[in-house]
Amino acid sequence: MPTQIPYDYSSVSWNPALDITNVILNVSVSDYTILDGMYFRIYKDNTDFLRVVNDSGFGIVPDLFQIHEKSDILFRLVCNYPTTSFYSANIGKPGSEMQVSSQVYNQVGNLITANKLGAHMITQNPINSNFNDTKYYIRAIITDTTADWALYMLDTNTPCIHPDMIVDSMNTKISEISTISNDSGFCENLKLGYANKFIRIPTGVFGNGIPTADLLLTPKHPIMFNGSELRAEELLNMFPGVEHIKLENPVMVYTLAFDTRKTVKMHGVDVWQWGMQDFSKFCDTHNYVYKDCLIKQY
Repeated sequence: MPTQIPYDYSSVSWNPALDITNVILNVSVSDYTILDGMYFRIYKDNTDFLRVVNDSGFGIVPDLFQIHEKSDILFRLVCNYPTTSFYSANIGKPGSEMQVSSQVYNQVGNLITANKLGAHMITQNPINSNFNDTKYYIRAIITDTTADWALYMLDTNTPCIHPDMIVDSMNTKISEISTISNDSGFCENLKLGYANKFIRIPTGVFGNGIPTADLLLTPKHPIMFNGSELRAEELLNMFPGVEHIKLENPVMVYTLAFDTRKTVKMHGVDVWQWGMQDFSKFCDTHNYVYKDCLIKQY
């Protein structure tokens, strides 16, 4: 397993049709063929056991839970209740090399004999209101000769901007900006992960036609309003019509970065953007590196 957990920005990789979480949770099946890009959600409980779980918090406590990278069985999960037996036989070509990390996770009854995932995950509880703020997925990466599992973290609580929001000075979606010719302080358009929870600030809610169109920001993203810096979620109790929304599928989110922290007009609203020095401090504090995407270091 890698020592870094990258965000994956490929929409193909996170195609909902490849999410087999509920298949694992609800179906009794054997010899299930796992294809490249298939993934399922897991979490770590307060005893360091890994559980398969869906976004509603429904999960299972397996009697046997094995995630291997070796030539005979790559994934095996067996439960007496609910009655579930689910596994994939080798999905690399015959004769493929044994993986270096053959036992990624191995739990039999109350005993864990291998766990290369737990150290990369925070402890979670499905009954907590913030359970879906951070999600962990196991995804299959399969070639003609190898079959590997990768652990991905999806953090949906990052201050960011929906990709379709317009930067007024350019009349361009933020996701399509690579340079700002009339601003020498522009450094980079930061890709900060996926999110599906946003605050919708509806058209005209501030008066005088502002915002000029619905503005979608993640809950923690700040704006300037009447001389005060406010997080988007703080507007919920200030303006009728401002609301939480949840998209069916997560989208990549962005923030522009400049040599100094500043606001940029988006739909007529002053929306804060990163200063590169502040962003570097943020990465250091949270053990991230940024190389065209955020990467969590351990």
